Amino acid sequence: MKHLCTALVGLVLLATPVCAAPHRKAAPRPDPNPYRTMQHRCAAWARRYEPHYDVYSGYEADGQFYIHDIGAPYARFQFNKCMTMNGYPTDIVPDSRHIQ
Repeated sequence: MKHLCTALVGLVLLATPVCAAPHRKAAPRPDPNPYRTMQHRCAAWARRYEPHYDVYSGYEADGQFYIHDIGAPYARFQFNKCMTMNGYPTDIVPDSRHIQ
């Protein structure tokens, strides 16, 4: 009887498909605003050095794009370093398609 049950379990296991259709992950969506995302990430990086550091960006009344920050100079240095190392130098004004 024991061998019969073992054989039956073996047949059931052999009858089931070993590899079902692979589960595919959805492709990652592109970031709609990579400049803002990097700005937030770099601000978080700078907060490791100055917990009260914060950065704001936007257009002023004269139509120019500005980045304003609040915090210690070393945190500002870390923010600028992070932005530059990730391809967004803070001395170059980004074009309007990055800003929303």
